[in-house]
Amino acid sequence: MILQIFQVMVFVIPGKVTQLAGGFIFSFWDGLALTSMRIALGSAVNFWLGRAMGSSSLMAILKTDQYEKLRKFSEDAQTFAGIIFLFVIPSIPKDLLCYFVGASVQRFFLFLWHR
Repeated sequence: MILQIFQVMVFVIPGKVTQLAGGFIFSFWDGLALTSMRIALGSAVNFWLGRAMGSSSLMAILKTDQYEKLRKFSEDAQTFAGIIFLFVIPSIPKDLLCYFVGASVQRFFLFLWHR
């Protein structure tokens, strides 16, 4: 469980390994439920870390123009829905998006509901 949450927090570790292991160890349905809960918990931790560290930590990872585009989108409710849509696109670094949304002005429960 801790390995899965850690994998979500450190977004360079591939998540497929821990997800497959969860399914193999706990069966498909139990593994799916447990993995989903752990990913949600890890995403919530990323949100709060992003909130605590602020935008300056993201500036170290993203280019300035990338950050400014995302920041502009996060401030408007309609375009924020577009950021939430990015969570369903494969190979987009969703964990990094969790840090970003945490550093934005969005509320936690709105983020968690869409996550």
